[in-house]
Amino acid sequence: MTAAIAVTDWRIQGNIPLGFLYLFPMLLVGNVLNRWQIVLSAAFCTLLTELFDDFSFAFPNDIPRDILIFAAFVCMGLFVYEVGRSRQVALIHLKQIEHEAKARADAEEQLTILVDSSPAAVFTASSDGRILLANEAAHRLFGVTP
Repeated sequence: MTAAIAVTDWRIQGNIPLGFLYLFPMLLVGNVLNRWQIVLSAAFCTLLTELFDDFSFAFPNDIPRDILIFAAFVCMGLFVYEVGRSRQVALIHLKQIEHEAKARADAEEQLTILVDSSPAAVFTASSDGRILLANEAAHRLFGVTP
């Protein structure tokens, strides 16, 4: 894609620089490369932008423009890199939450089986004394129906 943009920029004559098109390869680069490789790709795209525009390079005057172009390319690549990385971290956390929820459900199921099968009277009450849960042995002990 970068080569196609470079050839197009080289072949098209006129006062319209096409260097902004290098933002698209930087979007792709941000998905697959690490940070320093993104910076190198941005430097390469900046160099191609400068080589193939129709304006002559004047050393002291064009440096700020090249710095801004380089910064735009780097920021685009790093933005996509961080979005992808953030998404991966979110997926890892989601899997951990799902695993913890399954473990909690399994523990609650085991507790229910343990309470229901216990020969000892087991019950839970709220802070105001209302019975929330009682097993069969507790019903027999207090002489009440479930």
